[in-house]
Amino acid sequence: PSAETARPGGAGDLLQLERQSFNLSNLMEISREINGTLRLDELCTIFILTVMGQSGAQKAVLYLRDGDEYVAHTSRGLSEGMVLPALRDDSALVRAVAQRAVVFPVSECELEDGGLDAHLVAVLSAGLVLPLVNKGECLAFLLLGARCPDQAWTPEETGFLASLSDMGSMALANARLYTELE
Repeated sequence: PSAETARPGGAGDLLQLERQSFNLSNLMEISREINGTLRLDELCTIFILTVMGQSGAQKAVLYLRDGDEYVAHTSRGLSEGMVLPALRDDSALVRAVAQRAVVFPVSECELEDGGLDAHLVAVLSAGLVLPLVNKGECLAFLLLGARCPDQAWTPEETGFLASLSDMGSMALANARLYTELE
């Protein structure tokens, strides 16, 4: 590192502060958008498009809990008419989501060769999993495909996506309560 970026108060610190300020401003705008609707379908579309736009991912699938399985509710970047499998609680991917409950790389999952979840991960070129957890319950998870160009996720990026996941989980819980009350 140069002397300018190595000392406190240097250009590197200023750039980092500007980036954090930008991320905070971005999160505020995103929060307004995500929390601006209580209609489940609209919320899922807003959430998946927002995360894809912020991450640079080319493909994504949002799975919502429905009884003892997760059902593909919203997807983007996949072939038109592609049927995505429901994933039961005993699938390796769902077990990994339940164990971690935080944003994690798909590569950390031990998927069974030939299993539905392994096939799904391959089709998506999945890179990250974003669990949407509210009050200890996993309401949904987002499988985020690889980015273009293919890049590793930095801790700052996964932290930002974790904030989006937290916002999405609260909005999803509110939308479900609203639907139940209608």
